[in-house]
Amino acid sequence: MKFTLSQPLAIHELGQRTNQEDTIFPALGAATSTDRLFIVCDGMGGHEGGEVASQAVCEALSSSLAGYRTENLFFNEDVLTKALAQAYQALHEKNAGRQGRKMGTTLTLLLFHRGGVLAAYIGDSRIYHLRPSTKEVRYSTRDHSLVYDLFDAGLITRQEIKSHPQKNVITRAMMPDEAVQAEPDVVFIRDVKAGDYFYLCTDGMLEQMDNEEIIDIFSNASLSDEEKRAKLLEATSDNADNHSAYILHVEAVEPEATDEAQPNNEAAMRLRNKILRDPSEDEVVMVDASNEEDAESPEQTTPVAPPTPSPAPAPLPSQQPQPESAPPAKPVQTQLSDDATTKNHRVAIVAAFIAVLALVIAIAVYFFVLRSDEGNASPPQPRSVSLKQESEKPQRDADVVAPPVQPSAKSVPASVKPIQQELKASAAQPVTPKAEVAEAPAAPAEQAAEASAPPAPQPIAVNIPE
Repeated sequence: MKFTLSQPLAIHELGQRTNQEDTIFPALGAATSTDRLFIVCDGMGGHEGGEVASQAVCEALSSSLAGYRTENLFFNEDVLTKALAQAYQALHEKNAGRQGRKMGTTLTLLLFHRGGVLAAYIGDSRIYHLRPSTKEVRYSTRDHSLVYDLFDAGLITRQEIKSHPQKNVITRAMMPDEAVQAEPDVVFIRDVKAGDYFYLCTDGMLEQMDNEEIIDIFSNASLSDEEKRAKLLEATSDNADNHSAYILHVEAVEPEATDEAQPNNEAAMRLRNKILRDPSEDEVVMVDASNEEDAESPEQTTPVAPPTPSPAPAPLPSQQPQPESAPPAKPVQTQLSDDATTKNHRVAIVAAFIAVLALVIAIAVYFFVLRSDEGNASPPQPRSVSLKQESEKPQRDADVVAPPVQPSAKSVPASVKPIQQELKASAAQPVTPKAEVAEAPAAPAEQAAEASAPPAPQPIAVNIPE
């Protein structure tokens, strides 16, 4: 595959800062239409920190890949890995003996090579593949940042990304003296057509712009490339941060027979970037980049996985491959996430957690109530049952006889009351010895009273436990 590019255009602005921590390659005004290697870095670590880191990485990578800057050579990921190792070594040397904040930098690298376009990035600087003919963002890198992780997890919305208080926190950067060095996400792009644009930019360019505004500018056929650059400068004139970019316009593409053997994972990487999905669509819409005949149609409803060609050794920069043969490309392994399955798993986990929590609460309440009842309960006390209550119980045994009930004053007949009064009066008189008392016949009334008077009742106390 051979490319013809228009004059590359660069943006390299201070913003409201006093020092420039962004670095671009080629330097501002130095790029030509024959250049094939472009790098944009956003340094961090303050004055003499961020700018040192971004410059060190830019210089090391451009030096390592100098053989690819203007030559149309085959390229694979092994060559990039070696170049990154040299860039990390340059960072270590720059950081030796340095005090203060730790320095670091983001990275965006784009290379037009014999097998297509290679895009590699670390951090929140971006690479866009734009197709004005269909007004489409073919691909955009997914930021290595906290807000993008929160968005992917469903914890914040698309609109909350720009206003989130931690929007500037990145999760991956090139930094010196790290136990684990950050590795780039690498995208191999084979579906490139005349009229496409590639746009590399730092996050400072995106302070007040979104994807829709970017594609609107690049899709305006009435604007020249210089006028599109002017539109971008106008839109970012009030930005606070340093902002840098490269605008790369593909004028023509010449396919070759060896193109089909080269890797192409742009569609798969787009599938991983949820921010590229239309929020009004339930299903992910994708472009089948592997089908050259249907590539002009902007959208298809079925995601297409990239091909997996056979691996190839990395060519040396000094070696020019033979035109009639090309080394087999190194396979690109892309992990695709099944969003629907992930969502179902998340719902199932939450439901299980709620069920377990409800069970634990129920058990805790049960034991709490049980212990409360045990603490409030008193031992059984014997109770006395009156003769009246006892007499009300049904007689279930012939040998059990209820005791006589002492008549109350209300139960005494009127004919007996005079006799009781006489008995009380006689009891109050002095008692005469029994020997001196002559027995006299009892009066009939007295005899009747004595016969009718019931025997004196004897109280019986019955203790019945509760």
